[in-house]
Amino acid sequence: MLPTTQYKQTISLIRLTTLLCLLWALTVSVRHLSTGSASSRTSVVDSSDTTPSLPDTYTAGDNVSDYENIKIVSNGLWNRADAAGSGYQQSDTFTKYLAKGCVLEGMFRNPNAPQSKWTGYNDLEKYGWTRTEDSVNSYWIPPDVWEPLDAIGAPDPGDSFAEPKGIEWVHDRESTVDGTTYHPTRGNDDPGYRNSAFYYPDSGIIVATNSHSPQNRAEASLDGNVPGFQFEGGPYVPLGRWSDIVFLEYENLCKTADKRDGGLFDPNKLRVVFRAQVINMITRRVIFESLQRNNVDGPQRWPGTTFTMDTDEGKAILGTPNGNGVAWILFSHREKLGAKTVKSVVVFDNGMTDSGRKHWKIASQPCLLFHIEDVPESEMETGSSQAGSGLNDAGAGAGSGSQAGSDQNDEKAGAGCGSQAESGFNDAETGTVFGSQADSQEGENSTNSG
Repeated sequence: MLPTTQYKQTISLIRLTTLLCLLWALTVSVRHLSTGSASSRTSVVDSSDTTPSLPDTYTAGDNVSDYENIKIVSNGLWNRADAAGSGYQQSDTFTKYLAKGCVLEGMFRNPNAPQSKWTGYNDLEKYGWTRTEDSVNSYWIPPDVWEPLDAIGAPDPGDSFAEPKGIEWVHDRESTVDGTTYHPTRGNDDPGYRNSAFYYPDSGIIVATNSHSPQNRAEASLDGNVPGFQFEGGPYVPLGRWSDIVFLEYENLCKTADKRDGGLFDPNKLRVVFRAQVINMITRRVIFESLQRNNVDGPQRWPGTTFTMDTDEGKAILGTPNGNGVAWILFSHREKLGAKTVKSVVVFDNGMTDSGRKHWKIASQPCLLFHIEDVPESEMETGSSQAGSGLNDAGAGAGSGSQAGSDQNDEKAGAGCGSQAESGFNDAETGTVFGSQADSQEGENSTNSG
């Protein structure tokens, strides 16, 4: 069994206490700023204002702290929702990531979806990545996902010889490949930067806990936001996408984890990917709006709220930085995984008590569980007409429009996938994602989770 209920309650109390302190600091800061000049006050959203000013778009490189996340969500989304009532209007952010999700969802069935060139596990070390494997016990796994792991039949640590495996990758070494030098994007004194996950190669489960791209950390260091480290410049390491790193490690464990009978695990059995304790600002915004659209008062305890991929909410969450990488694992590594699709995504938060959730839903760090299933061969045969060249042009409008049609044109979405897609990608943030750099650019340049 995973840790006791008493331990879980202790963890919840600690998290709630931390969040209360954070909100207290927010209150003090707002009061302090409110006494300043008019120009200073314009940057703070007043929680008493029923029509707050809230930006609808953010750049993928934004590195926003928990403090900023709470301020934006609490003072913006929920106040605006309360003020709007039945007159809810879909935000530009939701529209944008719904469009992206439509394209990604189409790639699952598109036989011409771009395939990753990164298939060799040894390339990680070659390009300056360092691997650490930790012995795993129940207390290392985020308590938020204990109950869901039990529900889907994952073995407890110690019950299986082969899983879970706690693996961390950091890009902390200089490398020179084919005459090009790539400087490290993580300093020795930067414990916050890592790509870490728990892998269940036999059960087909991945629990991602920390996800940072080298580019994001390098840019943060150049802005002076990484104490004791500054990126030396030059090109970013090309093997830097979260989806490639996670896939290569998962496949490696399927080949090398101790099965006790000398056999190998099958990577094709992948069935669940968790993104634990999401703090990415874009993803949080889409999650909260998705819940609000369905009259759900913030992230709920497991079993949470499920959105299938035939809903706008499901596609929009798939299009976020925390869903985007999951999609790329599946369709860009199809040769090893087989044809896979995301069936649904579950939003939940087991890190707060019921009383804490009632009063502090804005401070939630929701988790996402992506259910994965095989794509029937008959659907793959028609895939080329569903997604078109959605990942091969800058706008991606053709891909989204022909894939989803007008079946998503409901009252909440306004236009759905059919007519929104083109306007969703004509910007600097994601233009190259579906252009000529599709193989290496996934739009994961932000702090994703944990």
